[in-house]
Order: sequence, then C-alpha cells, then structure tokens
Amino acid sequence: MVSRNVAALVTLPRATKYKSDVYSPEELQNLLHIAEGTDMELPIVLAAVLGLRRGEILGLLWSDLNLTAKKLTVCNNRVQTTHGNITKAPKSASSTRTIDLPDGIIPILKRHKALQAKNRLKLGNSYLNGNYVYCQADGSPYCPGYISKKFTAFLKKHNLKLIRLHDLRHSNATLMLACGVPAKVASERLGHSNIAITMDLYSHVLDSMQQDAAEKINLGIFDQTLQKEVSPKDRPELVHLQS
Repeated sequence: MVSRNVAALVTLPRATKYKSDVYSPEELQNLLHIAEGTDMELPIVLAAVLGLRRGEILGLLWSDLNLTAKKLTVCNNRVQTTHGNITKAPKSASSTRTIDLPDGIIPILKRHKALQAKNRLKLGNSYLNGNYVYCQADGSPYCPGYISKKFTAFLKKHNLKLIRLHDLRHSNATLMLACGVPAKVASERLGHSNIAITMDLYSHVLDSMQQDAAEKINLGIFDQTLQKEVSPKDRPELVHLQS
C-alpha cells in the first residue's frame, strides 16, 4: 500500500555500547555466601565462578561433567523460542568448549547431585529424568526468562545490588583479567569467537591494569636495587663511555 519505504528517511541514532554493572570480589563472596543452600546457589555459582551464559547453565547435563577430572564441557544451550523452550547446540563453534573446574565448585555440584537423587527417589515415575544439572524439583528444565526474574527477586529479597544474571558472567570475566589471567585464556573460558571480543568488552579492565603493567616493567628494567652507584673501576663500561 506504500509506494516507498519512509523509514529509509530516518537517521538512526548512534548505537551506545552497553556497560555492564559487575560485582566486586567482595560482593561476589557475599552473594555466594547468602545463596549457599538455596535453590539459586547453583546458577549463581555457574555464572559467577565459570562465566556460563544463562542458556548454557540451563542446558548443562550431568553427562557434560567429569567431576573426577574436574572438567565441564559446554555443548548445549537452553533458549526460548516462539515454539516453546528448547535445548540446542551453542550459538557458535567457539561456545562449545571444555572448562577446567576450580576445586571449590566440586562439593557444590556433588551436593546438588545428591539432592536430585533424593528427589528422584521421592517422586519415582513422576520424576522427569532429563539429566539436567540445574532443574526443577521434578526434574523438568527451567524457562530461561523465569530464572532471570528469580535472580532479580533473590537480590531484592536480600537487599543486594541489582544486576542482571548475565552480569555475573561479566563479573567473572572482570575478575579473571584483574587477577592476571591472560586475555586469550579468559576468551577461551568465556567461549568468545576471538580474543578481540574479549578485549573490546573488557577494555575498561585492561585500561585499569595499565598502571600495574607500568610498575612491573619499571621493577623489571629500572629496579633501583640494580642501579646502585658504583665507582668507574667497578664498571669498566662506564669508563669507556666517559672517555
């Protein structure tokens, strides 16, 4: 009915880069302490400690975990579609990855697995054994949108700073870089397609590390303890230069 696309006359506003609001290490420790033993502990731990995306948390299967070898493989993603919630392959090849698990997360996973076993025995045939690591009490998977709302409600209930569930992933990335984890390693753990994405998303963290880098270079090259004054006879090269 319209002879031309009038929207073509519109000048689009310049896209503004989203800056995530992250938790400090102290805030993360407090969050994990408050979440301990609750039904929000596992998704918070998986996002904050491993940097998993929401869909990766909800799509994670017990078969993707090797607690003995302390390895976790991300190979599923739980997403919302117009046809309902489905579990499918990650959005990119780089998102499929294997992550080394820190020791502190192993007992949390074991405790959660034991709880699931109790629910399975209690419900019997009513239990939906989809093998999901994080699921409802009857074994059925969660809706991604519901978990985000549940996380927000959890923060409000405990008067904690409001951030998105996805911002726990950003908090994990920020913590890794601030602790000196190489950007390449952080990129691989986060499942970025290339290191440039990591560098762009967390450039503010890298900028804050510039002073630390300068101090380390100064220590390595211009360390005053190595620049003690000595007489020319003790440093023949200075005699040559002065002559």
